[in-house]
Amino acid sequence: MFYSETGDPVIVTLTYHPMPVKEQYRHVLYYRSHCIFEQMCPQIESFFIRLNSLLNIRALPIHAEFRLVGDKELLPIELNPLRYGGLGFSDLS
Repeated sequence: MFYSETGDPVIVTLTYHPMPVKEQYRHVLYYRSHCIFEQMCPQIESFFIRLNSLLNIRALPIHAEFRLVGDKELLPIELNPLRYGGLGFSDLS
């Protein structure tokens, strides 16, 4: 995601990483879908709106990782402007 010049959060992509039963497959599968985006985007957007009400950020990209606790609660794991994207976006910050 990134914060626009007006401070609005813009979610670029959401990637889902299910936690496997076998530890050796922990970093094997990441995927995205329209259903995941529709399901998670409002909650993630809300998190970044609340965060920006405290920080007043403008024009900043952020790589974020969350863990879904239970069915609905998001636990932030990482918020890092230096790891933005992964598809050539890392130089954007």
